[in-house]
Amino acid sequence: MVWRETISSTATLGFRIEGIKKSDGKSSKDFKTTRTQGQIKEAFKDFADGFPHAVVRIISNFYFYLQMIGSSLLFVHDQKNANVWLIDFAKTLELPKKINIDHASSWVVGNHEDGYLIGINNLINIFSELNAEMQQATVSTTLVVTAPTDIDNESTSIVQNSPQLSDQINNSHEVT
Repeated sequence: MVWRETISSTATLGFRIEGIKKSDGKSSKDFKTTRTQGQIKEAFKDFADGFPHAVVRIISNFYFYLQMIGSSLLFVHDQKNANVWLIDFAKTLELPKKINIDHASSWVVGNHEDGYLIGINNLINIFSELNAEMQQATVSTTLVVTAPTDIDNESTSIVQNSPQLSDQINNSHEVT
């Protein structure tokens, strides 16, 4: 997957074209090495060829004039994989005329902002923090405690691997 992303536009533009099907029925999935913004623009130009209204409608309907209310993210994981899907766009509405939004501004009464990008960025931040905390918690700590025994007043060492004990040790002054 990393190789595919580096030879396509994913690494430089954050997306790639998987395939295009034109109105005449012709389709193409030959976009694996479509990498630059110029190449992407040419592919979209070919896609919209003969339909000059398409580009303007895609811009306006896709981003600036749509309010994405109630859409959802579906998080799924099993023992080996995890994925997130954008779903539930049934309540995505075209905005009233002359109203533009950027999806990154906060909602206030009457502005129609949906804060979609605010939510996505906050989710990314929360999961990033959670990942860092989980990575830190999985680092095991070896604890050696020397305790006197009743037999001949000799000492015995107890070795324990535990992240929870690490927290207890860090919160105490000395363990003897």
